[in-house]
Amino acid sequence: MTMLTEIPNIIIFGESGSGKSSVVNMLVGRPVAKTSSGVRGCTFDSCAYDVDVLGQPMKLWDTAGLDEGETGRIPHSKSVVNLYKLVLDLGSNGVSLLMFVTRPRFKDSTLKNWKLFHEIICQKKVPSVIIITGLELEEDRDEWWWKNRSELAEDYGITPDDHACITAVRGKSLRNGTHMFDEEFETSKERVQWVMRSRFSDPWRVSPPQWCQTIFKSTSETRWCGLRPPKTVVTEEEVIGEAFQQLIETGMSEEDVEELVEKFREAEQTRTD
Repeated sequence: MTMLTEIPNIIIFGESGSGKSSVVNMLVGRPVAKTSSGVRGCTFDSCAYDVDVLGQPMKLWDTAGLDEGETGRIPHSKSVVNLYKLVLDLGSNGVSLLMFVTRPRFKDSTLKNWKLFHEIICQKKVPSVIIITGLELEEDRDEWWWKNRSELAEDYGITPDDHACITAVRGKSLRNGTHMFDEEFETSKERVQWVMRSRFSDPWRVSPPQWCQTIFKSTSETRWCGLRPPKTVVTEEEVIGEAFQQLIETGMSEEDVEELVEKFREAEQTRTD
């Protein structure tokens, strides 16, 4: 396994209610992230926790839950922009792993969130793993992955570098002082740690995606009814870039994409690095 002298940054993200906070608490070893069974998640930008993962110190960045927009078409823009700003602010320290936490039942926003951060913002250059929570009642949790991985790849385009199908809660207390899912919880923790330890890489230092690009056009103007050589006129035109087009391909409207890209550009101008 790789051992880095610099502490690698691990970003964990997911929708509100995905079990992300429970995974953070599992890895930290104490309840540091607020969990909620309500519709809305906790409101914050990001929090960093130092964790030891099988002998490798890591910095785990917990992020605000990604909610769907009011129309159900795009993630909550504030959470999305804050996560993008975090990636920018990590600057020279870079990002070594993305951890995407989700429930077994996927929504359209699940695909959008995955594509937005893994494919567009991080440009497929950061190793990414998927953590499936809420499998307490499955007799063989890992079997869920083998049954559904083809659908994830073919229908959703989600092809992570690794996975962990887990139980992130201990369950209700029993009379003997233990909890209903203690054993499942401990084996799940071991699995997540192994995935993190084996899949993180040298840090990738983000460079903003190509939202737009400038093209130059040359035209010739006839002068003096052709009595003089034509004059070449060069004009500039800004057109959508590859990343802008990728956002549209996630199903967002061009209007939504323009609004989101404008906020991304503002974040780029205020980066702390």
